[in-house]
Amino acid sequence: MPNLRALDAPKPRLSAKLRRAIELRVRKGMTISAACESAGLSQSGWFKAFQRPAVRDHLKEVQAEFVSEAEGLRATAQVAAIEAALDLMKNAKSETVRARMAEFLAAGAKADTGVNVAVQVNNTGGGYEYVRPGQKLVEVKKRKSDPKKEQ
Repeated sequence: MPNLRALDAPKPRLSAKLRRAIELRVRKGMTISAACESAGLSQSGWFKAFQRPAVRDHLKEVQAEFVSEAEGLRATAQVAAIEAALDLMKNAKSETVRARMAEFLAAGAKADTGVNVAVQVNNTGGGYEYVRPGQKLVEVKKRKSDPKKEQ
């Protein structure tokens, strides 16, 4: 019996223009029309290509790669900021600057808690209110105190 084995499916081909348009869209943040125009691809070609799963997969790969590179840059920038803060903490002539850098470096050791959101709950309302035609407006007024109940 002959030795049979399955062949790997060929990798789907994407045109250079389509690859360039995807790169421009993801990395430069261009609109679809601007990316297609810059890459020399028609918009209908873009949308027709995205009906294929291989093209959508390629877009996801480019996006993941871009995010990974951005996270690497963030880490590099954080290291540079820490080095600059450490240098300022040790060598600054101003005591205030040294104290601020010490606070900055001490705060970096704490876990990042995310975004602070301020919510104001004591809203008093007021302002302009629109009443639609046919809608009744009800105004609530304070009751005058009854002198009989006060005694």
